[in-house]
Formats: sequence, structure tokens, C-alpha cells
Amino acid sequence: MTSVFQRLTSLLKHPGFLLAAAILLAAPLPVGNWLRDVLVTEPQAAAAARTAHATADAAAAAVADAVARWRIALSAIAARDSTRAALSAAGANTARLPLPAEFPDAIEVIATARPEALPATAFVAQQLVRNALSGTAFAITALKPDATQWQLVLAAQIPEAGRPLGAILVVLPMTALAHALAFDQSHGQLTLLQQAPGAPPQSILALGPASTQSPVTAPVPGVAGWQAAVRLSDGTAAEHSFPGLILAATLTPWLLALAALAVCGRLLLQRRGVHPPSDPATAPPRLHRAAVITAREQGTASPPPAPPRDSPTSNATEPLREPAPPAAEDDPAFASQGALLASPEPYPAVVFRDCDIRGASGTHISPAFANALGKTLGSLAQDGGGRRVAVGRDGRISSPTLCAALIDGLLATGCEVVDVGMVPTPVLYFAAARLPSIDAAVMVTASHNPAGDNGFKIMLDGAVLQGDALRDLRKRMLARDWREGTGIHSSADVRNDYIDAVLSDVKTRTSLSVVIDCGNGVAGDIAPRLLEALGGNPIPLYCDIDGTFPQHPPDPACPANLEDLRKVVAGTGADLGIALDGDGDRLVAVSGSGRIVWPDELLMIFARDILTSHPGADVVFDVKSTRRLTNLVNGYGGQAVMCRTGHAHIRAKVAELKAPLGGEFSGHIFFGDRWFGFDDGLYAAARLLEILSLREQNLDSILAAFETSVATAEIRLPVSEADKFALIERIQAAAVFDDAKISVIDGLRVEFAAGWGLIRTSNTESAVSLRFEADDARQLKAIQQRFRTLLEAVAPELADKF
Repeated sequence: MTSVFQRLTSLLKHPGFLLAAAILLAAPLPVGNWLRDVLVTEPQAAAAARTAHATADAAAAAVADAVARWRIALSAIAARDSTRAALSAAGANTARLPLPAEFPDAIEVIATARPEALPATAFVAQQLVRNALSGTAFAITALKPDATQWQLVLAAQIPEAGRPLGAILVVLPMTALAHALAFDQSHGQLTLLQQAPGAPPQSILALGPASTQSPVTAPVPGVAGWQAAVRLSDGTAAEHSFPGLILAATLTPWLLALAALAVCGRLLLQRRGVHPPSDPATAPPRLHRAAVITAREQGTASPPPAPPRDSPTSNATEPLREPAPPAAEDDPAFASQGALLASPEPYPAVVFRDCDIRGASGTHISPAFANALGKTLGSLAQDGGGRRVAVGRDGRISSPTLCAALIDGLLATGCEVVDVGMVPTPVLYFAAARLPSIDAAVMVTASHNPAGDNGFKIMLDGAVLQGDALRDLRKRMLARDWREGTGIHSSADVRNDYIDAVLSDVKTRTSLSVVIDCGNGVAGDIAPRLLEALGGNPIPLYCDIDGTFPQHPPDPACPANLEDLRKVVAGTGADLGIALDGDGDRLVAVSGSGRIVWPDELLMIFARDILTSHPGADVVFDVKSTRRLTNLVNGYGGQAVMCRTGHAHIRAKVAELKAPLGGEFSGHIFFGDRWFGFDDGLYAAARLLEILSLREQNLDSILAAFETSVATAEIRLPVSEADKFALIERIQAAAVFDDAKISVIDGLRVEFAAGWGLIRTSNTESAVSLRFEADDARQLKAIQQRFRTLLEAVAPELADKF
């Protein structure tokens, strides 16, 4: 003890030691502050900023989705005959309409053809009406009529033969928007801002407690002048703090200074000839090594003890396993979406449908979901030896954000991503077939679903993922079994190449006048160009790309969505009309007389043409299609092959049989004779024009040569996702039709002598679908009644719905 005290006294008298102590003990404070800034403060601020920006983006997307749903609902109300009748009855005045079920919180609903019919003080509403009459399909604004409570005013055109007849106005309390957002206020404060030109922004909605954090804003897509401003709560911001790093940044400089001071002191003592006592446990390393060598020479050394089981060297001969990368929702950039709007289930099973992924954007389908999907697909592609992935998106409001998150996920696994931009789904498939070494393709789209939905169509190794493959995809997403790497991002515009490829294959002799209704879907850019390049005279209808689908839902399988097309075909004297769905892989036609030509009838036209050059070939069709197709195919020497409904199932069967043609009633048509075998509404339209041109016949005259029948359109009855599959199983078990042939390859199809009926689960919606066909109207009603009788025993609530 005395010797230790003497050594310390000696050191404290040494000027070199005192200088070193002064320097070393002065350094920890500024070094610690610097380390805290670099390791703690700046990363914490950056993480909080990413979370705030992601939360603001998610909130803005949620507002846009709510507005889009209202837009769709109001546009549907505006198109009703009852609305037009009320407007006509009102004349120069306004018509007050009953509150519709779509807007249970509405304060009032008004229809008018003249802005002057509104009160002089309602200048905002007057301007909305003027805008509607001058071409604005939909508008929304907030106003404060009594200086106390903000209200929302929605306006939509009342159409008549493609022109605005008047406008319908709906006034909603601001609470309607608050309820639609379902904002989680524990994560901060959301303020919705509205800014008129030349005026400062005004707060029209505030949700959540006040916060000291700085606001972050994001524009609301599709609503001019609206912004979502988010202030994270102090608690949410504090989640990004790192207590361990704070402690390490504070203590490390002091520990290093003390260690350096101890080393300095030891060196000074050694130079002065003062050495600590020679204890083997504290001997310098070189003396210890010498003792070991001596022991080994004497034969008394024992092998070194084995390292403990948890020592890093205990598994030195085994490859090191990298820790699993964090899930997308662990990334602060995506954490807020999960907390703000996501389903309690990370990747809900309900969105993994039979042939693709679809669900509500912002809730089921979020940027975090897209990012995790990208990581999973990138890993799967590389598991199979691939690396290049083509990505495209449709024109929905949420598609750019989801596509960016998907690409980020793919890049994080080391994939090479080729972004083909905003294109129809068949153009993405074309890119996957033509660009070199594409191993997978992903399309961000919800096809014909409402504007508030989104999803993904996925192709891997040339096949569309379906059924169990999609469910296995979800399992891997949940397991977070992802590769890590640094990817490469490039872009490719293949639209002109696609048009050139169609032109090199399809030949026309005469110019046909074609009304092309793209339903404001993504095909609106390329479809008129393609028809014109083919020598046709395209008449565009709703070809401006608008992800809110203001004119009608992008589903041509619904007869109501074809009314405008039929009117324009008749009004212009066009040869025919073509309707495409939201992502351009489905089509329905309208003849010059206004007859709707459903896709199974188009298959009959295509089959007759193809079987002349492919005798004995297979033609694949789905359970919803007419049995006249079977008769025609067999009559021309082909083989009619019935398959379950679903674009992925039809495509797989076409590939399996190497069939030159396949299709389904919803409008997916596959050409394998001269094209690539994927579903392509644009190419199918081109082939139809080719047949009409070469035959020099119109659609009506071609169809007149086919046998006739009476059939319904597809009938969809809402049934919850949890119940629809069990319902079909009960229907199959209860079905007894002694005078008919029963098929259960997809639901229940019953073939009678004079017709058939079908009930099955929808692949894309929470619904069951039905369709009926018979030789005449009397037989059709009889078959429908037999299905009603079956449903009365199994699901009486549905029996009177068709």
C-alpha cells in the first residue's frame, strides 16, 4: 500500500504527467458532445424526420382515398335517372334531394343547372357549379358558413350523353372526414390545411393533441390547395432516442482518457525505474508468454481451455449467419403508416387473393407492405438464380408511392430493377418478354377495383403467382426471410416498342371508326395511339388518366359502365366501341347497333378465325362463359377446355396446353398463336379490328351468324371474405339436380338441357358471382328460380337479390 502511495505521489510531482492529465481530462467533455451529436442527436433527428414525413404522406394519402371514395359515390348518384329527373323538374331553380345512403352524415344535397339559382352569398358553391358546367367532373372545398364550424362541399357533374347537364352538391360536416381518416392521435397531431390562391393556408381540421415538434407537410394528391401537416407527439419523437448510445457517448471519452492517463503514468514510472511487483497474474505479456514456452519445453503445459459456448470463437469453423434485416415497419420511414392506418395484421391474409394481391390502399396496402413485398420478391428471384425485375404501375393516386416503396424493397435485396413507368399491365408483360434477362415482373394495380383500392400482379419465372404461391409469399413476408444487397435502378420506356410489335403482327385493310373508352385508366395514353397507328379512326372517351375514375368505375364487365360508350357509338355512327379496364388487360366491345359484345362472344369470333389455321387446337375458356363457345369450337374441329375463372389460371392452362387462344368472361383474352400468351386488352382490340377489316364485316353481321341464346351479365352479391368460401361449400353440398350435369371445378355450374346456371366466389371482391344462360327468356327465368330455391335453403338472405 505504501509503495502504491509513493508511486502516485511521484507521478503527481512529474510535470509531464500533470501536463498529460490536463490535456486528457479536458478532452472528454467536447469529445463526448461531438459523439452525442454524431451518434445520437443527428440520427435521432433524422429518424424522427423520416417518421414525420412518412406519417404526413400516409395522412395525405388517407385524405385522398377518402375524397376518391366520395367522388366515386357522388358521381354514381349524379348519373342516376332520378337525379336527372329531379333536376329537370326543378327547371331554373335548385332541387333538394333526399339524403343518399352513401352520405349518411350529409347536411344537404342539392342539384342545379344554374349557379345563379343558389343564394347570392353562396359564391363558393356558385363557382363549383360553374366549374362543373365548364368541364370539371368533380371538386371539393372547405368553407366556414357561420364562422364557427368548417364544412365540406362536394360537387360533381350531372352527365347527359357525355355532356354536363348540371351539378350536384353535397354538404358534409368536417367530422365526416375525421371519421373517414381514423387517425391514431397517440402518434401526434394532424392538421389539414387549405390554401386559396394568394391567401395564407387555413387549418380546416385538427386531430390529436398539441405538440412541441416541428410540423411536416405533404400535399394531398388530387386535391389542389390541400396539405396534411403532422407534428409527431413528444412520445413518438422520443421513440427514436437511443439511451444506450447516449451513455456510451458520454462515458467512452472519460474511460479512454483515464486509460490513456494510466498508460502514460506507467510509462513514466518505468522510465524512472519504478516497477510494480512481479506477480504472475499481473506480469507483462512477454513474461507470461516466456513462462508458457518454458512449461511447454518441460512437457508440463496443458492445452488452453476451450472458449465458452457463447464465445465468438467457439463456432469459428461455421459460417457466420447475418442477422435478419429489419422489417419495413421497423424502418422509421414506414413505421408511422403501420401505426397510423394499417390493419392489426401486418400483411392481412384477405388481400392475398386467388390470382393477385388487392386491398384498401393506405390500410391493407401501405408503403410498408409494398416495401416488404419488394424484399420478399427480390429474395425469391435470387433464390432461383435471377436478379432483374421489371416494375410498372397504373394511374391510381396511391400507385407512385407504393411503386417507390416496392422498388426500394427490391433494391435492398440486391436486385436490378427496370422501371417501365406508368403503363398498362400488358405493356409491362411485353417488357418482361422483350427486355433481356427479366426474371420477374410486378405491376402495381388494382385493375377494375374502386379508386380507393390498390394491389400487385406478380410474375416470376414467366408464370403469374396464384393460389398457394401467393400464400407462401405472405408466409415469407411474415418471416422476414430477406436477402441483403445493393441493387441497381434503371428506367426503360417500351411503349413505342410495344406499338411497333403490334403493328408488325396485325394487318388491317380498311379504316374503322372506333370509340375507345379507357375509363380514365392507364391505357388512356397508349390505346388511341395504337388504334390510329393501325389505320383506324379512334374517338377517345375518358382517355385522360385520372386515378379517381371520375366518370365511371374502370370495370367494363358491368353494363352500367358501358352506357356512355353505347351512346357515343350511336351518336357518332362509329363502327364499334371498345371498353378497357383500369390496367388495360381486359376488354369488352360494343357493336355499331349498341349491342354489348361480351368477351365470351369475342372468344367465339377469335376461335373461328384461329381454328382455320390451327385445326384441332385447344381453346381455353372459363366457367362463366357461354356454352355456345363449346359448340362453335367443337364444330370447327377444335377442343374446348373449361377452366376455373381467374386470369392466372387461364394463362397457366394456355401455357400448359400450348393453346393458341384462351380467355374468360371478364375480358382477359390470351393469344398464344402470334403473341406472347399473356392477357392483353390492347392486342385483343387490334386482332378484332384485323378480323373486321379482312372480312369486311361489322360486328353485328358477324354475330348474326352465330347461334343465339339469352344470358345475364355477371351478377355480384356482396358476401364477407370470411363467409364466401364456406357458403359455396354449403351450396355444393346441398345441390341436387337430377336432370342436369354438375361441375364443381369453380363453384357450382349446373348444365341443363336448355341452359345453365353458375354461382362461385369472386377472386377479386368480397362477393359471390352468378351468371345464367338459356335458349330463351322463359328457360332463363326457370333456371334462375331453381337457383333461388337452392339459396333459400342455404342462404335465404341472398335468394331475392337477383
